[in-house]
Amino acid sequence: MTIKLAPPVIKDEDRESVCASLRETNIGYGPVVEEFEQAIREHFPKEGAVATISGTAALHLALLVVGVKAGDAVLIPTLTFAASAHAARYVGAEPFLFDVDPHYRQLDVPRLEEWLASRCERRDEGVFHRASNRRIGAIVPVDLLGHPCDTDALRRAVEPLKIPIVEDAAQGFGAQLRGRPLGGGADVICLSFNANKTITTGGGGMLLSNNPEVIKEARLLANQGKAPGKRYVHPRVGFNYRLPAAQAALGRSQLRRFKEIATKKQRIADRYRAALKDVPGLRLPREAPWAKQLNWLYMVHMDEVEFGISAKSALEALGRLGIETRPMFTPLHEVGVYKGLNVHECGNAENLGRTGLALPSSIALEDEEIDRVVEALLQIRA
Repeated sequence: MTIKLAPPVIKDEDRESVCASLRETNIGYGPVVEEFEQAIREHFPKEGAVATISGTAALHLALLVVGVKAGDAVLIPTLTFAASAHAARYVGAEPFLFDVDPHYRQLDVPRLEEWLASRCERRDEGVFHRASNRRIGAIVPVDLLGHPCDTDALRRAVEPLKIPIVEDAAQGFGAQLRGRPLGGGADVICLSFNANKTITTGGGGMLLSNNPEVIKEARLLANQGKAPGKRYVHPRVGFNYRLPAAQAALGRSQLRRFKEIATKKQRIADRYRAALKDVPGLRLPREAPWAKQLNWLYMVHMDEVEFGISAKSALEALGRLGIETRPMFTPLHEVGVYKGLNVHECGNAENLGRTGLALPSSIALEDEEIDRVVEALLQIRA
C-alpha cells in the first residue's frame, strides 16, 4: 500500500526519549512510568493512574477492582473491539450485548435504561437480570472511534442502581464531553496506547480513577499481587501487567506533542468532510452537540444502492489502487465466540458494521494524499 491506514509518527525526540530510558539503571519499570502516569492524569479528571501493558489489561483490572465477580453480567455495546467483552470473560462474567444509536455510533443509553427498568430488579445484593438471574456487575460504555459516549446520561440512569461504570476510552483520547475531558461520569476509565492510537507507546494502556482504594488494588494486581516494599510476599494472585519504562518514555514524549497531533487529526477530518459532504450515499461522521470528537479513524458509511458500491467492495477496490482502508468493527454478536450471545435488538449496530469503512487517518497524511483518497473513492463509484 502506498497510503497506509494509520501508521504512527515516531520522531527523533521520541527515539531519544526511549534511548534515554534505556541508559538508566532501572530499565524495567523506572521513574519514567510514574512521570507518564502523572502526565496522563493532567488530561483526565482523575486523581490516580496505573500504567499497564495493554488497554485490555487495564479493562481486566478495572472490572476486578470495581467488584465484578464470576457469573455476573457486564453490559457492553456490541459495536466494539472484542477486548471490551474479553475482559468480562477474564473475570468469569458474561457479556450482555446492546445496540448503539444510529447517529453517533455510541451505546444507546435510553434503550439500555429501559432494559434495566423492564428486565431487571433490585435485590439486597445488587441489580439482577430476572431471566438469567445474573447480577449486573458493571456497564462498559465505549468511546467508539473517538466520539464520546454520553456517560453523563448513563451516570444519571444508573446512579440509583449503584452499578459501576468502566469507560472504555481506548479510542477516545482527546475527545470531550460537554466541554470536559472524558471519564467524569465513570468510576474507572481505561485507555489504550496501541501502535495505531492517537498517542502510542507501541503497546500499552492505563487505568484511571478518583478512588484511592481502586488505584491501590489495581497497582497491586498489575504487579503480580506483590505487597509494596516486600520481597516475594504476594497477598493476592496478580498479573504481570506493568508497563515497561521504555514504552512509558515513548508515551511521555508523544504526549508532549498532543496539541500538534490533535490539530492534525482535526485537519484530516475537516479536509475529508469538505470534499465528501455532498457525495450521494456517503454518510460522514457526525458530532453530537454535547460532544467534541477527535476522529481516531475517519469512518464513513456507504449506502450500497445510492453510493453504487458496498463498503466491502470499496475496501477491495481501494486496496488495488494502493490505499489501505479498514472495515467497521463487526458487531460481536454476529461472529465468533460471542455470536448470538445475550444480544438485545442490535439493528443499528448491524447496519453500521455492514456499511462502515475507515479511511486513512495517520497524522503523517499530506493534503495531496487525502485528495488522492477522495479521488479514488469517487473513481470506484463511477
